[in-house]
Amino acid sequence: MLQAQAKGIRLTGDILRGKARRFAELQGVVPKQFLSLSNGWLDSFKQRHGLKQYRFHGEAGKITDGYALRDILNMDETGLNDRIPPDRGLATAQFAGKKVDKHRLTYALTTNADGSEVFPPLVIGHARRPRCFQKRSGEDLGFDYRWNKKAWMTGAIFQGYLSNLNAKMKKEGRKVLLLVDNAPSHIFEPASLTHVRVEFLDPNMTSRIQPQDAGVIRAFKAHYRRNFCQRAISREEAGEVDLYKIDQLQAMRLAQEAWDCVTARTVANCWKHAGIL
Repeated sequence: MLQAQAKGIRLTGDILRGKARRFAELQGVVPKQFLSLSNGWLDSFKQRHGLKQYRFHGEAGKITDGYALRDILNMDETGLNDRIPPDRGLATAQFAGKKVDKHRLTYALTTNADGSEVFPPLVIGHARRPRCFQKRSGEDLGFDYRWNKKAWMTGAIFQGYLSNLNAKMKKEGRKVLLLVDNAPSHIFEPASLTHVRVEFLDPNMTSRIQPQDAGVIRAFKAHYRRNFCQRAISREEAGEVDLYKIDQLQAMRLAQEAWDCVTARTVANCWKHAGIL
């Protein structure tokens, strides 16, 4: 066990049982004479040797050393289908649905570990200037907006995001740690970043330890759905026929309102739940 820990091997109950069987074979013990190696045996073994269960998160614990909570950031992307009405609800009988508009935008959402900063989202759409922008740019409309045909994060967009974040931190006199997953689009030039250190999370555990995945994104989408439904109610009361009709700019404004509703307490709790610090 000590050798395994020194080598960084992550011991589990199944590994301990497997090694016990292997040692028995080396001692010439035939399979019929094996202990059952039950959960009771395992519990006794752990108690006898002082073994406790710990959560492993790659090197995150070491990476975050030396940074204040406000200077530890996480960014993650999510797709938002901003025109899809509720897929279930109350009725006296089943009724036919309607064709769904699967329009999607990508949102890159960034928060810090103590919840004191919920950064403006980076929005990625399909068109440079959708018709609803009326020939204005996303920046003119108050958004950090980028585009490509698939509305996906790309290496160029990610590098631009980092450059803007670096400029902001330099202006504030801060040096921050940014934790991201190892998506193919997350490529950058480290030498260009003087105030942002980027580290990748363990790819095998990203979905379990990213604070954004631990509830921040879910809260954002829940607020959006609530706002979207409230808007539909207002349209119904105004006599509109298509209750769920919404253009991209309206959806982006609704999403911004949803993001503003994500509280510092929610963010901090999600970081705590992720157990990454």
